[in-house]
Amino acid sequence: MWIVIAVVLALVAALPVYRWRWAKGERNPLGYGLEMLRQQGCVACHVTPEGHYRWRTDDSLPPSVEVIRDAVLNGRRVASGFPAKMPAYGARLTVEKWQGAVVAVAVLSGLVGVPEDPELGAGHDVALQMGCFGCHGALGAGGVANPGSLSGAVPGWYGKAYQRAVKAQGGLAQLLREGGQPHRVPFPGLPSPLLRMPAYGNQLDSTESSLLVGYIEWLNANPPAYPQSSPGS
Repeated sequence: MWIVIAVVLALVAALPVYRWRWAKGERNPLGYGLEMLRQQGCVACHVTPEGHYRWRTDDSLPPSVEVIRDAVLNGRRVASGFPAKMPAYGARLTVEKWQGAVVAVAVLSGLVGVPEDPELGAGHDVALQMGCFGCHGALGAGGVANPGSLSGAVPGWYGKAYQRAVKAQGGLAQLLREGGQPHRVPFPGLPSPLLRMPAYGNQLDSTESSLLVGYIEWLNANPPAYPQSSPGS
């Protein structure tokens, strides 16, 4: 009995460490940037009551990544439309943190991650229609909580967890067709993971599946990256 109790206590103590190491290994610039937007309270000013992002007082989108970077680093004077002026974060945040915020805003604005190639763009549309980003995060950045799973979160499309899942299933196309079940917390009596990878074999035709596979593989090979540290560098 005491041995069983000791094993359970060891597992309970090890779980937070495992999840911390897993999350650290899966971290990518976009996921980190989205977390920065939450930590820095950006949603307080930039999310409307309807839940939509609003980056400028005239409701237009930022025209370029350079404009976003300048706003994050140097702030903006705001005449109306926002509760307060845009503060300058260049002196408040580390380089990695403000770079993460820039790439996150660029992705949420549609400046990064939506390919111009028609087939890849069609694959992006399939991902939107199937709700892939609802579980895997914006552009597959990951981080969506999954209670009951060993990692505690749904993996994104850039880290080792994605590569292991694809390899274990015999390829991304096979994973999409058959779905998959994440590893559960190894404690008896606990429920299974809340979220699992659905089987899309009956929901996607061969063309849609091929387009989605191509888009995810393109994203995996071209993940959103940190911008340059300073203009012209």
